[in-house]
Amino acid sequence: MTFSSSDSVTFDDSVRALLDGRNLAGVAVLGADGAPRNSLVGSIVVWINREDDTELCSSTDRRQRARHLRHDTRIRVVPWKIVGFRA
Repeated sequence: MTFSSSDSVTFDDSVRALLDGRNLAGVAVLGADGAPRNSLVGSIVVWINREDDTELCSSTDRRQRARHLRHDTRIRVVPWKIVGFRA
């Protein structure tokens, strides 16, 4: 599943390093009614990564987040660095 926006950003080296690590993020999208839907609090988080200056977030087509993104591609991603992660 891929969503894109005409808005573009250029990441600096510190953001690239955060996105390149084994880190997670909370996301917020807009629902059909225009109200924010988020997973910044609670137990839902996503894995993040990047390709060049494009951020990648894990999701599937069945998730409500994906349905919201089909309606409105605006998304806010709040990454955080995991310290002491054990796989």
